Amino acid sequence: MHSQMLRRYNVERLGNDLSLTQPISLDDENIVEGYFPKLYSTNAGRVWGTRQTNSVLQNIDRSDEKVLIQDLRTWRDRILEAIDLKYILGPNREMLPLTIDLLGDVIESSTLAPNEKFYGSLHNLGHVLLAFIHDPLELHREEMGVMGDTPTAMRDPVFYRWHTFIDDIFDKFKVSLGPYKWEELIWKGIQVSSISVKSSLPDSQPNTLHTNWMESDIDLGRGLDIRRGPDNGGPVWASFVNLNHVSFIYNISITNSGQIPFPATIRIFMAPRHSERNRRLNLSNQRKLFFELDKFPHTLKPGKNEITRQSKDSSVTIPFEQSFQQLEKIVKFTDDNIPLAEAVCSCGWPSHLLLPRAKPEGVAYDIYVIVSNGAEDQIKRKGKTELPGQNCKESLSFCGILDDLYPDKRAMVT
Repeated sequence: MHSQMLRRYNVERLGNDLSLTQPISLDDENIVEGYFPKLYSTNAGRVWGTRQTNSVLQNIDRSDEKVLIQDLRTWRDRILEAIDLKYILGPNREMLPLTIDLLGDVIESSTLAPNEKFYGSLHNLGHVLLAFIHDPLELHREEMGVMGDTPTAMRDPVFYRWHTFIDDIFDKFKVSLGPYKWEELIWKGIQVSSISVKSSLPDSQPNTLHTNWMESDIDLGRGLDIRRGPDNGGPVWASFVNLNHVSFIYNISITNSGQIPFPATIRIFMAPRHSERNRRLNLSNQRKLFFELDKFPHTLKPGKNEITRQSKDSSVTIPFEQSFQQLEKIVKFTDDNIPLAEAVCSCGWPSHLLLPRAKPEGVAYDIYVIVSNGAEDQIKRKGKTELPGQNCKESLSFCGILDDLYPDKRAMVT
């Protein structure tokens, strides 16, 4: 998910004539970007910390957090060495073959980490290092910056630089695997003949999509310290301008040369065709910018299959209303008074952000469709697909399914 968000962030930068995000270097302790969130919580009695321009990374030595920069460098070097050697060391110095899942366990360092003492907690403590850069020794008793809090970290531009650093480690591993074999890429008897998109605008040209600015309203009542309603002043509405797009459909033609139907998984990706210098991107660089638009199952009958898919049905997005003012209308509480349905319904990419920002003169993108064997992608489900009374569309690609396995057996490496 972080990788997908990073790709989308870079695509938005290109749409604003900015260069791609550069990774943080643990050997260069100067952080150029300053950040002042102007974010506070009266209920919690806290204010998120700020970061001056050209702040310097320092060891964190606070009563509640202690992080050494040299530890992060050591963990980085050990992880990079493990990628070169194609194995990691287990807790008893045994050699464990390195896989993408095991690499994720090592970098994220959760309870699944096979040897946290040796490989540390690179990703998480990197966030801590950046979150306390403004008061590393607690001399001023300042609160942490937004990088130390999951709901706020994405506000900070340095979040994307840190995750570019993390993403580059995963990319190094992927490159070390070498190219795919032909038999790994081909699905014998299945052929994608064509892919096109059609905007819902009247008289719109094929393969032309449209983005626009729109003014929306949001009820700020959910973010106020005192709940407002009909009895105490009513809701507090604010207007803001946000990116949106005209809905569209995908038209995909797939031929099944076999004699029986096959279950398939259809994945749709999109990436810009040109760099910030308006040069055609080669596939090696463009692949790092492909972001997921949709993923859905489909049964391919023998012969030619003409598949139509609405953009609003994307597995990545949730409706605009679910992420804002109508959330409370669909919340169903459990016996423990935990709003589980709210957690599921509010997780996902807002539907109005499915497409990135374009330009008045237009921007060229490439759409890429991958069709894989659905029988090999399926997992054995543990539970129901919905909560009782849940009335919302889930973002399966980003959020999975509540209390169940992620609905795709393939490794999450895109």
